[in-house]
Amino acid sequence: MITRHGLITACLSFLAAFLSAGIAHADFDCAGSPDGKWLVAGGDNRTIFVLATDKWEVKQRIWIGARIKSIQFTSDGKRCLVLGGDKALRVFSSGDWSLEKTITGMMHFSVARNAPVAIGKTGSWRESVITVWSTESLKMVKEIPTGKSIDRIAISHDGKTAYARSTTQTNAEEKESDAGPEPSDRKAKAIWKMKKDGRVTDAYTIDLMEGRIVDSIRCFDSSGNYRIYPTSSGCAFASYYEYTGLWNRESNEYRVVSTKTYAYGSGQASNGMIYTGSLSTFLSISEEGVFSGQISTEKLPGFPEYLQAFSPLARGRIAGFTDAYRVIVINTEDNSILRYVNVY
Repeated sequence: MITRHGLITACLSFLAAFLSAGIAHADFDCAGSPDGKWLVAGGDNRTIFVLATDKWEVKQRIWIGARIKSIQFTSDGKRCLVLGGDKALRVFSSGDWSLEKTITGMMHFSVARNAPVAIGKTGSWRESVITVWSTESLKMVKEIPTGKSIDRIAISHDGKTAYARSTTQTNAEEKESDAGPEPSDRKAKAIWKMKKDGRVTDAYTIDLMEGRIVDSIRCFDSSGNYRIYPTSSGCAFASYYEYTGLWNRESNEYRVVSTKTYAYGSGQASNGMIYTGSLSTFLSISEEGVFSGQISTEKLPGFPEYLQAFSPLARGRIAGFTDAYRVIVINTEDNSILRYVNVY
């Protein structure tokens, strides 16, 4: 017998799947509060859902009016920052979920996990500016012109360093006139084509205290829709394509680890493991580039479901959020699935 709850869940799942099935680069994210009390999630329906994790109930539904690009909590958990597709960063109080402030013109942002600092990306497409903010006063404390065309950014957990990656550009000096025969392997073929055409990206390290770029490395891979995650030796780039890039700053080495599956979304657990999600599957990758096999999730009947975002929770758990508006709670010790939660 079909219950009213089951019918509503099925209808919402169908609508979400219809709107976003098969669409890479979709707008979804989720964020767990540092104390593990809240999970905030949102996507292309322009609403954020505030879930209390004790009973996994939706406590607030807040209309944003724009697709959700990114959600992050401040290090003390007192505020939740939500970036919309309209380039407006909305700051909510996690006490009563009132809107404290809206910062416009923000293309990307990143919040330090262990410090009251956040960074944002503003400026033009060709001349990106990194802005440094206090998450306590909600005031900008520094502007760092990069002179570079920056695509994505991330801040280290201690709030002292920013990592950035440029947009893909053609560099005549890197173009290989004799790139050799075209490989059959998909990953090798993508890198071969970039070298053949001279298409490159650069990764940068920015010292936020000094306000300047202090390190860079050239990357040959066809990254797309990636997110940057700090690691103990540098940073990682979890790409939509079938690999993750690892930059070891100590050895100044950039290498690519093939995951053999597209990553529609990603996130980093408290233990440093990076999670990527695809069609009803996910996997985890260590800072050393060792990844687990694909873990399958419980499929919705008749609907494709893509894992679009991950966020750490308390007590060794991580939450995955899908484009069918389901939360999947995962044990990070063995990647076992603990719970499915429908969000509506």
